[in-house]
Amino acid sequence: MVGDPCINCSECVLHCPARIRPDMIGRYAEYGQFEKTLAYGLASCMECGQCSYWCTARRPLLHYIRFARKELADAANPWPMDGVVH
Repeated sequence: MVGDPCINCSECVLHCPARIRPDMIGRYAEYGQFEKTLAYGLASCMECGQCSYWCTARRPLLHYIRFARKELADAANPWPMDGVVH
């Protein structure tokens, strides 16, 4: 999943109420480097969507944030309980 390129305007950072770096989270998530998203505040994101709303390049930042969270959760728990008794 590759979106339009970031134009480095920092609107997402300026409007983020959690004061994280959605721009960098999006970049790393876009290319599958999910561990690096933690250094830019992934865990502090409240998923309000302000980053996506204000993004001048119209990057799907909230989507990338949710994607990174899911991939990190899946990596931490490779055998999720699916309700099936073996």
